[in-house]
Formats: sequence, structure tokens, C-alpha cells
Amino acid sequence: MKKVFFFLSMFAASCMMLPSDVYSQTFTSIRHHVSASFLGNDPYGDDFPTGSESLTSRAFEAFYGNFQIGSGGAQAECSLSSDLDRSTGVFYAYGHSASGLYVQGTATAQSQSSFQSDFRLDRPGQVTLSGVIGVSQFLGSYQAHDVPGTAQVILRIRNLNTNRNVVNKVVKMNGYIDSPLGLDQLSLDDLSPVELPAGRYRLLIDASSNDDAIQEEVAGSIAVAFFEVEGTIVDE
Repeated sequence: MKKVFFFLSMFAASCMMLPSDVYSQTFTSIRHHVSASFLGNDPYGDDFPTGSESLTSRAFEAFYGNFQIGSGGAQAECSLSSDLDRSTGVFYAYGHSASGLYVQGTATAQSQSSFQSDFRLDRPGQVTLSGVIGVSQFLGSYQAHDVPGTAQVILRIRNLNTNRNVVNKVVKMNGYIDSPLGLDQLSLDDLSPVELPAGRYRLLIDASSNDDAIQEEVAGSIAVAFFEVEGTIVDE
């Protein structure tokens, strides 16, 4: 009888310890995505070259996608390197989107780089973020010599139960950036941890760009959106 009581006591104690030993955040879905497209123009003929590339993965594994396409004075490129560890809640996402024109006539270029994950907290938790998001009229050593198109980057955490944003950081450009460096960015390193009640959430990090011309001359434009984000999603 004493042995039975002893084993029952140990079982009860192990059940009492279980919740603190198991992560209560659950990652229900993930989406890594890159895409680029263009419509170029041949000023000396009737040729309108066009092209598009797209890659999407919904697997919980390291992802890398990179496209550089263009012709006829239209260029679009994008990249994404991202991953999420479901057991620890640690994630990273590094990506960019760029679109540019050097054309006389009608042309368009656009691209997107996006990382998204839905998760559920069974008890209160928090998200910590670090890194930077921003837009630029430079791509490497290349600088816009004509009015850039549009670009924006979004960092968002949305409560799917209330349909409200808990975090909503947006940096965007439409034309020249009023900065000597041609750059507008937001550092995430000074952000305090975001406290979250139990519930369902969606994390989205998205960069997009677009440039178009309608029967006009564009002598070298470039619009870039980028993100370098690391973070952790955990229960308390």
C-alpha cells in the first residue's frame, strides 16, 4: 500500500511540473515568398519583353530565394533568407525588393519578399525583435539618377482574435528620399519586448517595390525596400 501511494504521489508531482517544462507556443503555419516581374520596352521596335519569377515555401525549414530579372530597360530583383525554430521560437528573416527603369516609353517592374508565420499562445508570452527595416534609392553602388518609384517594408504582428495590430511598423518611399544618404530606416534594437496575452497571432515581414512609366523617358530609377530582422516568440 505504501508503494502504491508513493507511485501515485510521484505521478501527481510530475503532472504538476509538466506545464512549466513544455513550450506553450504553437506555430501553425509559415510562408516564405519571393517574386519579381517586369514589362520592358524596345524604343526602336514593337517588342515588349516580359518576364516573371516566383517561389513560395510553406515548410518549417531554412529557405533561400533570389531572383534578378529584366530586359528592355526594366529590372526587378528580390531575395529572402529565413527560418523559424518551432521548439524555441527563434526566427530570422533577411530580404530585399528592388525595382528600376531605364527606358523611353512604357514599362513596369515590381518585386516582393515576404516572411509570415501564424502562431498560438496558450498562455501569456512575448516577442523580442532586433535588426532594421528600411527603404533606399541605392542598390549596392548603383544610385537612382531619375525619380524612383515606390517601395515599402512592413513589420506587423496581428492579433487574429481581435483583428487588431499589436505591432505595426512601416517605412515607405514614393519618389526621392529627403536624405543625403538616400536612405530611410528604422532600427528595432531599442524596442521593448512586446507582451502578448494568450491567443492567435500572425507575424508578417514584407518588402515590396514598384516602378512604372507610361510613354515617358526614365533615365535610371531605383526603389528598394529591405529588412534584416531577428526575434524570439515565447510563452512566459
